[in-house]
Amino acid sequence: MGVKPFYKHFKHDGVHGPNMATVYSDRGCGARAPVVFYNRCNEAAAQLKAADFDWQAIFAEGVRWFHSGGIFAALSDTTPEVIVAGMKAAKAAGAVVSFDLNYRAKLWNIRGGNEHGVKTLEPILQHVDVLVGNEEDLQMGLGIPGSEVEAKSALDPSAFVSMIGKVTKKHPNIKVVATTLREVHSTNRQLKELDDDLKAGRIDQKEYDTRKDQIKRGSLIY
Repeated sequence: MGVKPFYKHFKHDGVHGPNMATVYSDRGCGARAPVVFYNRCNEAAAQLKAADFDWQAIFAEGVRWFHSGGIFAALSDTTPEVIVAGMKAAKAAGAVVSFDLNYRAKLWNIRGGNEHGVKTLEPILQHVDVLVGNEEDLQMGLGIPGSEVEAKSALDPSAFVSMIGKVTKKHPNIKVVATTLREVHSTNRQLKELDDDLKAGRIDQKEYDTRKDQIKRGSLIY
């Protein structure tokens, strides 16, 4: 089993791009809280269109699995169309189709917010066999209510499992719903910095509680 890349080449104009996206993860310092910065201005991937690829020729080579994700879907008006075109071709060729929701609020916020995100992902999810995401991804990306089940630990799948029925009820074509359970074994430094930020007034109690839970679950490095 191997991976064969297919490219659309863009000519850089020497000034504006198109560019490769860059992401900066800032830990924060003193009164400055941690934050993630995206630099996706004039990103090449955002300019891709469904017609840029010969899907029939690609899948004629025996492709068995097609995968895409929510970050690519959030980049522009055309990227969801690229995903759907690829998924339709995959289905026609008998390949498995998977999609990682990977919901990023910052990306969707500049494109109309959560409501637009749910609306954009809806036609994509109609072609999905295997869906990947955590509880927050399912809530935000699919627009379904959260679970009333509270996980007992970072490796307790109860909260996630309780939402699977809601997902498959809304999208009966989805055959598998998957997630990853991660646990951080050393969180003392992160929790101390979080405590310091709360005491200094850099974050409020609600944000503190949310980030504390994320640190313990391993979904946030603070």
